[in-house]
Amino acid sequence: MLVAVLSVLALGLSGRAMLRSADLVMGASMQQAHVDAPGTASVEIYAGDTSAQIAQRLSQSGAITSVRRFEILVQLLGWDRRLEPGVYSFEPGLTTLEVARRIHFGETSPWRITIPEGLRIEQVSELLVAAEFVT
Repeated sequence: MLVAVLSVLALGLSGRAMLRSADLVMGASMQQAHVDAPGTASVEIYAGDTSAQIAQRLSQSGAITSVRRFEILVQLLGWDRRLEPGVYSFEPGLTTLEVARRIHFGETSPWRITIPEGLRIEQVSELLVAAEFVT
């Protein structure tokens, strides 16, 4: 039963991730996605935080609706001791699994870029500076 539930969650997540990736992948010009959306929750996670502390912070910010669900999910997936520190932004409507996945893999940045094939390193550098991605 648990395997079936996790499989359904994973299938739903991968479908959402593919759609989200299609929206976020860009060519030579870059843009920031979802950061300015109304209701975006920003949460800072510190090195050494427990999954319970992280769940409380996520709940207080509105990123998740259930502390218990988050804690159980990260324990079942074996991620409870492998949640990456950083400052995270979560747009409205994310599932608890998507929030946990981002924290587990350290996906703090909403930036997605594609570097066009054939560009020299100098050209890539110029694009990143022009887009204010780096200074």
